[in-house]
Amino acid sequence: MISMSLEISRKVAPKTGKLPELDNLDIYGTVIPLLEEGGDRITWISFKDRYPLDKWSENVLEGGKDHIILPALENISEDIKTEIINNYRSNLSNKILEHKKKAGIAMTDVAGHNDEALIINAAFHQSLLNGILDHLPIRGEVPVALFENLNTRFKSTDDFKSSLALLYGEISESGNFRYIAANTHEPILYSAQYDTMLRLKKTHNSALPIGFALSSYSGADETGSESDIIKPPYEINEIDISPGDILLLYSDGLYDHEIYLENNLEKILSENTEKSSEEICQIMKQDILKSQRDDDISYTIIKKHHQKL
Repeated sequence: MISMSLEISRKVAPKTGKLPELDNLDIYGTVIPLLEEGGDRITWISFKDRYPLDKWSENVLEGGKDHIILPALENISEDIKTEIINNYRSNLSNKILEHKKKAGIAMTDVAGHNDEALIINAAFHQSLLNGILDHLPIRGEVPVALFENLNTRFKSTDDFKSSLALLYGEISESGNFRYIAANTHEPILYSAQYDTMLRLKKTHNSALPIGFALSSYSGADETGSESDIIKPPYEINEIDISPGDILLLYSDGLYDHEIYLENNLEKILSENTEKSSEEICQIMKQDILKSQRDDDISYTIIKKHHQKL
């Protein structure tokens, strides 16, 4: 018997999206729920498939969007002002179109396996996609401020008592991966050049989970009450992956398998470098299911191919 909350969460939750297809990259991920429906979720954001980038770019160049954020221009001639605005529009248009060669990945883990966790997850992913829809056409990017705003909204919602761990990242065809982390662990990089697995702790900055505490620039929630805990702002982390490298993003459930991470994982990655990301994910899944689990597990693999001559 499906609970009403589960049915609602399934209706509210956005589709996970089409797996991103980018030149020189192979991306795949999987969720292994502990129960029928878990607290982990992955949403793929293939910008060129989800959003009308060409239309947005044209609107910017044609001056068709009144809400485009233009620089403040005072005490300058009209000719110079026009030149500045045209350059601004051109740069913004190019930034929007650059997302054709990028993909976003949103991985979340809500504490618990109850109906509330399912609804929070669904609500967050829907809010994230709507936020991108609001920001990308006028800024040419998905700003960190979006996640600060989402954090404030979820912290200020009395109906939501659970917080949410998040890793949101954008990978470009060049192999540059930029991400923010909210209570998630460092990515793992398998280096093809050195045939070794690296846990990128030194370059990993992770703040408190979404909805746990207000940001340091906003000490009071919408009701005016002071928050007991103030979190530092979310920071952008950056990784460059080289041809042949394998980047692994994962939830807390996999991190808790410390023995697996230290022993099994490196062997699997080293022995399967020629296989696709999907094949490696399936090999990992078969291995993980052999051991006892007490949490959902989700992970994403990003492989960079050697460029064709």
